[in-house]
Formats: sequence, C-alpha cells, structure tokens
Amino acid sequence: MHSQSQIKRTLSTTLAIAYVAGLLDSGEFIHRSELADFVCEQCGFQDARGHAQRDGCLKAPRELEASGHFALPAAQAKTGPNTPKRLTEAVADPVGVPAQAGEVPTESLPPRIVRSISQGAINRARTREHALIHAHYQGAYWEGAYGWGFQNDRGAGLWGDHEQVLFWVKGQYLLVLDAMTADPGVEIRNGWQLAPLKWSCDPSTFAWWSEEPGTNLSLQLIAPPGGAVMECRDGMVGYNENVVPAPLVEFRYRQSGSAPTVSAVLLAAYSGRARPKFTIRGDTDLSCGAIHHLEVGLPDGSVDQIAWTTGLVLPVDDGRPFTTDATFVRQRGSRKFSLSP
Repeated sequence: MHSQSQIKRTLSTTLAIAYVAGLLDSGEFIHRSELADFVCEQCGFQDARGHAQRDGCLKAPRELEASGHFALPAAQAKTGPNTPKRLTEAVADPVGVPAQAGEVPTESLPPRIVRSISQGAINRARTREHALIHAHYQGAYWEGAYGWGFQNDRGAGLWGDHEQVLFWVKGQYLLVLDAMTADPGVEIRNGWQLAPLKWSCDPSTFAWWSEEPGTNLSLQLIAPPGGAVMECRDGMVGYNENVVPAPLVEFRYRQSGSAPTVSAVLLAAYSGRARPKFTIRGDTDLSCGAIHHLEVGLPDGSVDQIAWTTGLVLPVDDGRPFTTDATFVRQRGSRKFSLSP
C-alpha cells in the first residue's frame, strides 16, 4: 500500500510528469477517473486488498495541474446536496490505536514488487490504443562443431547485436523497426516464423500474406536495406511429434559497415481476401543519421507521421515536422503519441 505522499513523489518526477502529459496528449482519456485508474494500474498503486488507490492517483495530478505541468480533462461530475465535501480543517488524531506502525500485525499484508514508472517507460509505454516496446539483445554463434569448454576450438565465431522497436496501433497495424549489427560483410537474416497458414508472397515487393477464409495477416518489408532479398518457404513449428510445416519469411542483406543496418516491417490483420493498401513514404535509408522518419498512409486515407531516434535516446528535434524532447513521436491530425526520455 502506498501513502498519498509516496504517490505524489512518484508522479512528481520529471519522467512521470512527461509520461502523464503524453497520456493526456494522446486524447484517449476524456475522464479524470479513467486516467487515474490507468496510472494506478501502470504504477502498481494498490491498497492491501489489491484495489487501485484512485483517490491518490486523482489528487496528485490535480496538484501537478495547479503547478502548471499539464491540463487535465474538465471535471465531469457536478457537486450536489448529497456529495461528500472536503474538510477545511485536519481531522483530529485517532484515539485508542497503536502509536507505532510496528505494533500492528503485518502478516496479512503481502509484499509487492512495484515497477517504477521510470523503469517501465524505458522499456515500454502504452495507452489504450497504442503500445511501444523497446528491446535489445546481443549474441554470438559458432558455425563449427564444438563441445563443453570448446575443447575442439571455437571455429569461426559470428557476433551480432539486435535492437528492436515495436509500435502497435490498435486495430490497424504493427510497425517493427530492427537495427542489426554484425561484422562487415556478414549476411543478416531477418526471419519471421509464422503460424501454419495458407499463404502467398511477392519477393519483388517484399510482401507476404495469408490466404485463409476468415482473418488474415499481411507482412511487408517497407524500408529494405540496400541489396535486400526475400525468401519464403515452409519452416517447422512445434515440438517433438507435434512438429508441423509453417511458413518462414526471411529478408536477407549484408552488413556494410560498423553502423547498425536498420529495416522496417509493417504487419496488419484483416478479414477476407482483399489486402489493406498502405502507402509508405519517408527516409530511403533508415541506417543513416540519428533521426529517422516514416509516413504511413492508411487504407482509410489518414496518414501517420512517425519519427524516432536511434536507440530512442536523443530527442526528435530536426523539425521534420517535429521539434520535441520526445524520442519517439507519432501524429495523426491533432492526435499525438510520444515517448520522452
């Protein structure tokens, strides 16, 4: 359980204020109570019975609004004759209760590990209509046969670094940004192992799609690195006797220098046989520079302006079209989603 002062301290940090301001800018929360419930869930603000501490999550943003940090939605409820009123004076100290907290049995209060908002925002950020996930992985591979302790030598070792950003827009698309680094000249295989489905592909446009009678999936490399080729074949999914054939899509390209090789893949679910048509504009080589841009035209005619920086570290401040301290920005009309450091 968190005290009001603990909730206020957590939500008064610079990163927390930027996070709440981003939620408000998204336009997804028209009631203060909705925002409070969401913040309570994200920060783990619960009482001993596991209930969200809504009052604390309502009061802290009100105080931050009064300090000029952001503007909350207008209050929806109106005060009536039966509405409880806030007391103007402090309540007197209780009588007949232990003076020290340690005198109260705490065995019934389960311990809880709470993810801080700063830790959560570094790895993920979401609203009810968006999700942004940032992951990083490094690994190595040895082509030759080797055993315990590499007693037969390690053979030709290959090293790789993979950073991935996933941006999801509910009911519309998933954008996957892969930044991969290997030794110069090494072939990078960006593979997508999919579920058992009927499928077709068009390597000339780097597109793959399923052909089922109901819900289908389209997958397309929308920002191919130089020299990229596409291969579609049947892979295998499952374990032991339950292994079954399933489509495997690979985009292959070579590492040309020391900087990460960046690609972008767009996935979209749809019903029936008619594939949704997206139009893509933006930087022709996402591997160059520190700030990157894409323009995603949706089937309904709306357009998403998307910009981000390498590693989601620096601000998007080049004015194309954003000048902000956020590291990832998406805007459609006046609706904006952003992540600030």
